[in-house]
Amino acid sequence: MIDWNENYELKIEKVDKQHKYLIQLLNEFKEVFETVSDKNVIETLFLNLINYCNYHFENEEMVMQECNYPDFDKHRTEHDIFFNNLERAKLEYLNGNDSALSYLIEYIEIWIIDHIIMEDKKYIPELAGKF
Repeated sequence: MIDWNENYELKIEKVDKQHKYLIQLLNEFKEVFETVSDKNVIETLFLNLINYCNYHFENEEMVMQECNYPDFDKHRTEHDIFFNNLERAKLEYLNGNDSALSYLIEYIEIWIIDHIIMEDKKYIPELAGKF
């Protein structure tokens, strides 16, 4: 489980709310995955997580474009790689590889925190006074 803390804050209310909710969804997904064996429930939560990631990334990318963030293409590529890994793990899971989701949960936990702390914080100076 990931506990939200101030190190993850970007001081942009809209983005911080989305990050908090994303972590909440991940925690719920992890808890259900560890306690429920119903693949339909697990798949539904996984799809909710994917859909929310997509929603958040689209919002974040829109903000970066509005501010002419110079590393936008690099940042967007990281989002794309993340989604490709999610899709690959989803297909492996749907094809019977239950361990694919265990790997995926660990991957998402590490990626989200690293991405917020290392990458998202890079665009904060570009937003100064704009949000």
